[in-house]
Amino acid sequence: MKTVAILSATLFSVTLICHTAIAETEQPQQKNFEARIDIGLMYLNSANNLNPEASSRYISSLDQSAKSQTTFMPMAVPAFSYTFEQYDNTKLFFSSRPPIDEAGSFALGLGVSKSIENLAETELTIFFTPFVEVWENPYLVNEARQETSTSRYGAVLRLKDMFNSKFGLDMIYLNDDVDDDIIGMLEPDLRRDGAIYAIDTHYSFSPLQTLQIRPTIGLRYGDYDGDANSFIKYKGQLEGRYRLGRTMFMPILSCSYSEYKAEDPIFNETRRENGYGAHFLISHFAPLGYRKWAINMLLGYKVGNSNIDFYDTKGFTSGLFLSYSL
Repeated sequence: MKTVAILSATLFSVTLICHTAIAETEQPQQKNFEARIDIGLMYLNSANNLNPEASSRYISSLDQSAKSQTTFMPMAVPAFSYTFEQYDNTKLFFSSRPPIDEAGSFALGLGVSKSIENLAETELTIFFTPFVEVWENPYLVNEARQETSTSRYGAVLRLKDMFNSKFGLDMIYLNDDVDDDIIGMLEPDLRRDGAIYAIDTHYSFSPLQTLQIRPTIGLRYGDYDGDANSFIKYKGQLEGRYRLGRTMFMPILSCSYSEYKAEDPIFNETRRENGYGAHFLISHFAPLGYRKWAINMLLGYKVGNSNIDFYDTKGFTSGLFLSYSL
């Protein structure tokens, strides 16, 4: 189960894109109950000194970034929904899509959505992220670092097509609680219990009938018990969707800037980080005439450049997935 948490940002992007692509398919008839599962295989090559799945148990120096770790990972991403027609088409749904990349790679979410006339399509979700681990003390040199679990849970409020426009707003709360925070006991400024408050706003427009473009800007505020782990993050993303017959091409470009609140006591320097990412998904719907199926292929790369080399991150992903809808 531990391998589910290998590369949070990448898997978040995979599930987000795949679920969005399937939702774009032509539905022959509206049904009360809908279900879908995405199954496939991912190749991950990632490096992150704070992640047990993306760094070695033993490190020889704090002055360098993590050595890349390679993993092949099977995955299955389920989702279902039920529409209550007698309650103005209120929808109850289950999803495994994390709301933001900081949540982790896999989140169990239960939510409800309802259209409020002349306001927005509203969606409220409660989520929990299992299987996430961190190092008890990631800064041990020439000693075996030990894993510990961290509990992440929260809520999401989404407003789509606000005031009959193409604007949308997402508000996210994420609580983070590390079980055995050894480094936090040794260095109070590095305590890792806390919360993240996030807000994203986006707008969709279609310059062509077969092309949709969606820019997103977002803000994250990390309020942790340790000031050196508290941060503010600005993020921008540009997503495109181009449909050619039964095939959809979906590129996503993103960039971010993070600045931390206080000086890191290990490195005697305040941490800053620039992040960049690019993902490209091709989805082919109804292969060989099987309308309930889709084939998805993904390529992705993400990098984080910090002013402190120890915190540099990178990840390359490729994957092939089959999607089946009931």
